[in-house]
Parts: sequence; structure tokens; C-alpha cells
Amino acid sequence: MLDATVHPDHQRRGIGRVLVLTLIDEAKAAGCEWVHVDYEPRLDAFYRDSSGFRRTEAGLLRTTN
Repeated sequence: MLDATVHPDHQRRGIGRVLVLTLIDEAKAAGCEWVHVDYEPRLDAFYRDSSGFRRTEAGLLRTTN
């Protein structure tokens, strides 16, 4: 999942949490073993506390300008 957002007028109502938990349920139902999310550091608590993701190291390489 990349850059999932909820419009600012509708934030803090649990919509994002339901979105992420639904993604997890659908991934499990499809037989996926892993769900990967990219997020900004300011969203760490949301993904770790409310959805159960754990922090991992990752690398990124841009091959074009």
C-alpha cells in the first residue's frame, strides 16, 4: 500500500484504520503472506499501534533524474 490518505475534512474518524484493516483482511483472504506499506515517519504510530505493522529497514534507489 502506498500513500493511502483520507481527506482532511474526514480524518480522525477511524476511516483510515478501517481502510488499512480491510486491506489486511483482503490480502489474507487472497492468500498473501505479506502486506507492505510505505509511510512518512509522522505516521509511524498510526501504522504500528492501530494496525499492527512493525518497522523494518528498506532501501530506495532512484535511477532517473
